[in-house]
Amino acid sequence: MQSTLHELLAYTHWAREKSFELAEGLSLAQLDRAFEMGLGSIRNTLHHLWAAERLWLDRWSIGGVPQFVQPEMELPIAKLRERARATAEERDAFFARQTEESLAKPLAYTHVNGNKYNMPLWGQILHVINHGIHHRAQFVNMLRHVGGTVPKPGLDYIFYRLDKKDEPAPELNLAAIRSYESYADWGTRKLLDLAAKLSDAQLDKPFKMGMGTLRKSFAHLRDAEAWWHKNWTSGPAGGFPAADD
Repeated sequence: MQSTLHELLAYTHWAREKSFELAEGLSLAQLDRAFEMGLGSIRNTLHHLWAAERLWLDRWSIGGVPQFVQPEMELPIAKLRERARATAEERDAFFARQTEESLAKPLAYTHVNGNKYNMPLWGQILHVINHGIHHRAQFVNMLRHVGGTVPKPGLDYIFYRLDKKDEPAPELNLAAIRSYESYADWGTRKLLDLAAKLSDAQLDKPFKMGMGTLRKSFAHLRDAEAWWHKNWTSGPAGGFPAADD
């Protein structure tokens, strides 16, 4: 499990630095433009990514019930980047002290709403990594709307791996991958159950994000999984299939 989490934390660092590089050239108007998604603006989204990592690290290393650090108006992106880097360095030091046994050991924590939970440390670390992926997708979409530079080819894990293709391949834990796949299937089923209650008009309402509609987004998820599976089991699958309206 350690090697897998180490790899995913390295990916998180790479994606964080790419994100701040793209944000540092934006104007105040671009950084604070209001959106009806995520945390409401680019600045707030980047702040939330750091504040969440700070919160979780305090839970693991200090305990108690730490609170989210609230956003500061017009906080320079360079200053926020410094805070994010410092927290990442602290987390790396914390992670370096862990063993397979300590990662597997259940660790209790209290949510900001007072609810108490207990789960293995490795699962909590994986959540923080996934949380960053979720909000960086919103960040990229906001960049597109404010006229910022959209990362090419992207901030997905696969582009991190391609960027590091000359480095030794990491050893990944099969149990961790299976756990993450189970989570992905669980999330997709939850969304499909909700979507089944929607009308055709709702499913096909256009959005300037993702694949453009809910229906097309679900089709894209299905097509992507089928396309990758074919690549893995039958060899090169050719071009990615066109969306089926």
